[in-house]
Amino acid sequence: MVTRHPTKVCSKCHAEKPVDAFGVESRQKDGRRAHCRTCGWAATKEYRQRSESHKRSVQKWRRGANGRAYQRRGMLKSNYGITQDGYDRMLTEQGGVCAICGTTNPGGRYGCLVVDHNHATGKVRGLLCDRCNKGAGFFNDDPELLDKAVAYLRGKETASHG
Repeated sequence: MVTRHPTKVCSKCHAEKPVDAFGVESRQKDGRRAHCRTCGWAATKEYRQRSESHKRSVQKWRRGANGRAYQRRGMLKSNYGITQDGYDRMLTEQGGVCAICGTTNPGGRYGCLVVDHNHATGKVRGLLCDRCNKGAGFFNDDPELLDKAVAYLRGKETASHG
């Protein structure tokens, strides 16, 4: 008498294979996966290649102009509670220049005026160039300290060290 080992047909390659060529799957009636291990490995490899390709295309998109604009919109909304339209409106109201020094050359990392806000309340004050924004930050957004700095600079201009 010949003992025959149980077999199963793979749902992907349609080949009849021994049952132990199929992975364990408790949700299946027979306790085995529908596809053989070989087909499962091939599907995993293909998925990983597709995923890497997709990841690279997403990274390329994020580095491109559309991706930067998308990230900027998200940053404006999450950090300052304003939309790109709100930023553009402020820029128009300010005449496209820094609210403090009036420069049209914003400088800085991104080449655009930055949103200035009150760190205590989160309220947006206006758009500043990189230098004015950093200057306000260095003085801890303290008007009295800035007044003292102005008085110091004005006093030093008139003093003579002859």
